Amino acid sequence: RTADFGILDCTTGVVFPALRDMNVSLEGVHVAFSAAVTGTGISFDSCMQLDFSLVGEVTYQGTGAAIQLKPTNAIPVDTMTVCTGSRFYVGGVATSGGTPTALFNVDVSVGSVLGNKFDIGELVGSGAVGSSALAATGFRVTGQTSSTAFYANTIDIYNIHDCTSTCVQEGTSATNQAQIGGNIYRIGQLEPKGTNAQGWNGFGVGSQIIIGNIASA
Repeated sequence: RTADFGILDCTTGVVFPALRDMNVSLEGVHVAFSAAVTGTGISFDSCMQLDFSLVGEVTYQGTGAAIQLKPTNAIPVDTMTVCTGSRFYVGGVATSGGTPTALFNVDVSVGSVLGNKFDIGELVGSGAVGSSALAATGFRVTGQTSSTAFYANTIDIYNIHDCTSTCVQEGTSATNQAQIGGNIYRIGQLEPKGTNAQGWNGFGVGSQIIIGNIASA
């Protein structure tokens, strides 16, 4: 399509395999997933020293996660199932339909996510200004086990708004809650949408959390 920026129209999910020592950069790119993509939009597997940068926006209208990080297969050479020492920058993630469970989901049910940097401009639970909220959660961490963890990560998100359940969901139960912690969150604004929506719902321990403002969308 023609626009003032590059548009990638995707009719299937985009999958990044287990990677190490890689730089992936998309600048001025709008990644638009069609309604045919009901599962995950962009999937990341295990990674070590991966620098991923998307200067643009992801739009998603499925029922899963727009972006998901789930270490599942072993990293080349090291043969470890983990994500560590990596950076993820995404300008924005929004939904234009469907009922997404999360805009950015981190699943540690198989492998841990340790010591990474997440830098996200905006997580938008609605498709356009004034439209109804569609996405349940903005940034979500799930799946911790007795041997897998979400630990010692730095998460910078400038604005999360129009989510119907929670803007940030750190864990989904108190089971193995010690496996989520030691993280640093710096969030400009949380703006949930709806009477029962929450800005933050967390089960982790020992994290540092800085939030500039909590408002109601």
